[in-house]
This record gives sequence, C-alpha cells and structure tokens, in this order.
Amino acid sequence: MSEVADNSTSGTADVASSGSWSTEATPTGAAVLRKALTFWLSTNFDLSRERLSDIALAANEALANVVEHAYGITEDLPLVELDVMHDTDSGRIVVTVTDRGHWRIPAADPLHLRGRGLPLMKALASDVVFDKADSGTRVRLTWEIERAR
Repeated sequence: MSEVADNSTSGTADVASSGSWSTEATPTGAAVLRKALTFWLSTNFDLSRERLSDIALAANEALANVVEHAYGITEDLPLVELDVMHDTDSGRIVVTVTDRGHWRIPAADPLHLRGRGLPLMKALASDVVFDKADSGTRVRLTWEIERAR
C-alpha cells in the first residue's frame, strides 16, 4: 500500500487554502492521490458533482501519465506530487501534478487506442500548462469555481 505524505494547510478556520500530497508513482499511489484530492475538494467546496468529477478525472489523467511515462524501470522509488491551491481573489482552483522523471516516448500504438489524456485534460480544465524540464514535468490544471463552503 502506498504511503502518502499529507501537507494540507488551512486558509481560514473553515476552508483549507491548499493541499499537498506525495507518494510512489504507481497505479495504487495515483488512486490514493485522486481520492485525497476528491476528499479535499468535497470537504472545502460546494462543487457540483459534474465539476468535482471533471477535476478528479483531469488530475487522474495527469497522475496516470506520470505512472506510465515519467520513470524508467531502473529508477528507484519514483515519486509523484499533487498540490492543490484555492486562490480566493480569483476564485480559481489550481491542481499541480509534478514528477522528477524524464519523459519517455510511448510505445507504438497501431490501433490508436491511446493518446487521449492530454486532450481530455484540456477539455475538462479552464487552463492547462505543461512544463517539461530536465528535472521532471509539471502539469498545472486550473478551474474557475463556485464559492467555498
């Protein structure tokens, strides 16, 4: 089972302004982070079921990309970080998924069954930014949201 480091912080007595988690970049680890994000969002915001699903699905796609593409099989203890921030001034939720791996070119897909994650993230979020560097990749997903609880 994946261990998760939880570094959530409170912005006010009632609303957490940010959350931060990290764990191993495995399918199980990604599922744990998705659940932590969903819990944080549902605890702090009165989001519609559709908006909550959009955020969770887009974040899950970014997490799945880390699991599949960021680390080679020889690298020890690959990690993925998930950060979420609520900007009260702009009313935005920003979810950031970060890895310390190196981009791996996907295997050939002659049936074209893959490659839908990035377009899906772009369709679900208000804004998507990909930062690739030698030190890893960062995906920043942004949504305009309703009021906090």
